[in-house]
Amino acid sequence: MNIAILDDDCEFSKLLARSIADYAALRDHPCPTDSYKSVSSLLSVDLSDRHVVFLDIEMPEANGIDVAAALRRRYPDVLIVFVTAFLQYAPKGYQVRAFRYLLKGDGMRRALEVCLDDCYQEVYATNELYELVDASHARIQVRLRDVIYIEGMRKRHVRTHMVGKPQPVECLGTLASHEKALAEHGFLRIQNSFLVNMEHIRDMRNYSVILDDGETLRASRSRFMQVAAHYALWRGRQL
Repeated sequence: MNIAILDDDCEFSKLLARSIADYAALRDHPCPTDSYKSVSSLLSVDLSDRHVVFLDIEMPEANGIDVAAALRRRYPDVLIVFVTAFLQYAPKGYQVRAFRYLLKGDGMRRALEVCLDDCYQEVYATNELYELVDASHARIQVRLRDVIYIEGMRKRHVRTHMVGKPQPVECLGTLASHEKALAEHGFLRIQNSFLVNMEHIRDMRNYSVILDDGETLRASRSRFMQVAAHYALWRGRQL
């Protein structure tokens, strides 16, 4: 899980990050964590690849509830965990779909483990995973929903384009092998070089596929009607 922390108390933020690192080592669940000490610094970066954000509720710069509302508008699926010494804000947390509250204090470490277990269950157990082998032969697991499309390359390599990743991840395997593994999971081969997650298709026109981030991929002219029909059939099943 990718995690962000916002807390104006730098010492507490370091303690929380260390505790998350200890949890990651114990569970063998990698949890890359970035810490921010101001609201402006947090909101100025792209958090689309973050799964969980730990938010201090009471900060001089802004109220954590308001920050959570801004995050929820930008990232509807992110899990928000409020970190506080008091629970008087709990009712307001429901307005921004707070996932959990974490109380500062002596019992926080055990509560954090339970909280992270719940986060991991929410992020991964309810989402289908796909295993990739990157160019260094390291195995990585990604959520299928985060894969936008896979681009074929020479020498049995592909580029995997994912949500929140500015650069594609180079992986082993042929596009045909990935197509075979993902055909039943909503992925469509639109031409020789592209295997697209239909969840991320916004439109099809002029022999092109427009993705939900605005990127346009050229489709096969000879197979465009077949590709469009396949997509329309799949989309109809989702309604």
